[in-house]
Amino acid sequence: MADIFISYSRKDIAFARLIREALQQGRLDTWIDWERIPVGRRWREEIYEAIEAAGIFLFIVSDHSLGSEVCKDEIGRALQNHKRIIPVLVDRVTPAAVQAFVPDLAPINWIVMERDRIFRLVESLEVLSDNPEDRQVALPAAPQL
Repeated sequence: MADIFISYSRKDIAFARLIREALQQGRLDTWIDWERIPVGRRWREEIYEAIEAAGIFLFIVSDHSLGSEVCKDEIGRALQNHKRIIPVLVDRVTPAAVQAFVPDLAPINWIVMERDRIFRLVESLEVLSDNPEDRQVALPAAPQL
């Protein structure tokens, strides 16, 4: 059983990598789809099993994830299974957008890690991919003076 299931939009994969690395440095076992779904398995069933087995459901809240039916399905499964949910806000989203996405998410205490304030995205020249999300790397933002 993983300590933490990480739910994110593919367009936020750079931040998902950053948060996963930080959690693993803290010796927490994370479950994230790109690492834990075996080839040839039904991906949705694997995700459901992982959500049910994890102790915590970490949801990366962004404009992208609030537009994702897969993310909505995952958080619905976490709520259905009475998981402890930790929303991590990376974009400025309106309360109305959150309410429309999943009404039960709004009253939960959130962690705010806004893009360009806490972290920044840079493009890696080492990654050869046609997919822009694959080339992005999330780094801590420079301190504001």
